[in-house]
Amino acid sequence: MSSEMTLREFQANQKRTSPPATPEMVNRLAASRERVTDYLDDMQESADYLDNLKKFIFYGKKEGTEVAFAARRAERLTVNEPVTELERDTLRLMHSLIGIVTEAAELWEAIEPSLWELKGGLRESPTAEVLDLVNVDEELFDVMWYASEGTSVGLTEVAERGFGKLRQRYPEKFDAESAVNRDLTAEREALES
Repeated sequence: MSSEMTLREFQANQKRTSPPATPEMVNRLAASRERVTDYLDDMQESADYLDNLKKFIFYGKKEGTEVAFAARRAERLTVNEPVTELERDTLRLMHSLIGIVTEAAELWEAIEPSLWELKGGLRESPTAEVLDLVNVDEELFDVMWYASEGTSVGLTEVAERGFGKLRQRYPEKFDAESAVNRDLTAEREALES
């Protein structure tokens, strides 16, 4: 493995291991649109609650009904011992996880209007908007920021390990068969090497 993977190398590896957009994908998304939208809307609602809890846990902000119960419970706790390494890691990982979920919900909010603009019978919304790629990029950056906080070895090492796994799965380039029928043992070995 190289000592530093550049962002350009990361993007080249990402493009090599991503499925190419096809008309069949558009049709499958069109056929699944209502279910996808329902599930992602549910995720967004949960993420809104999680965001309030994140602001309470990590920033001390008491806002929202879901926080009121937690705030009352927290006031009754009297643990004042130094934070252990496990607690520090857990706090870091929870901040990372909740941040990724809440930013993913904001990404969905940015992408959802464009769903109505796809081919394949999705043009039925009279309020369709143009996809704001600047906002999409900003939300993706926020996801990356939270992911960076969560990693114990740094994003470069995570990327190199992850692409090692993907080289195991897709030796040449992405193919749907390899995406579905994976050798998890070989992929784990690639992650650990």
